[in-house]
Amino acid sequence: MPATSELILAAGAADPNVECAVFHDAVKMAFGPDFAPIATPGSCYFVEPRHRLQIEAGATANGGAPGEWLADPNGTYKDHRQFSFGGSPGVTFRSKDDLEFSVYVAPLGNLDSRGHVRLRLSPQRERGAEDWDRSKVVSEVDVAKAHAVMDFVLATHFRVAK
Repeated sequence: MPATSELILAAGAADPNVECAVFHDAVKMAFGPDFAPIATPGSCYFVEPRHRLQIEAGATANGGAPGEWLADPNGTYKDHRQFSFGGSPGVTFRSKDDLEFSVYVAPLGNLDSRGHVRLRLSPQRERGAEDWDRSKVVSEVDVAKAHAVMDFVLATHFRVAK
């Protein structure tokens, strides 16, 4: 793991395995040991064998500034909230249909600067299930777990100097 926030974000932009490594311990701690990372070009996903919940995790110098999601000029999302995670500012929001919950954090301390640490939760159709309740939303329990993951990741890998 790179030694500084800037180096972690740069490495994450180039290699999704770095993004998976940043979130590995925190996701397993909060969501359970069955969640395994899958690195794909440009992203890291954590899934469990039944695939009931998909977690997208990222730490990258690419992408927009977290403040862009707080502003949401197109009104694509709802329930925008600003939080502090491990001493860094961040935003949370839901998709309008409640099928996705997202957390974006500015680990360098400025919501308007590029680069972010993100976590996105979305319920999925359970593997092997014929019928799927399409109204299944991200639960408040999973939202609390997402907050715990982000707090752990920021405190562990992106400590803010005091």
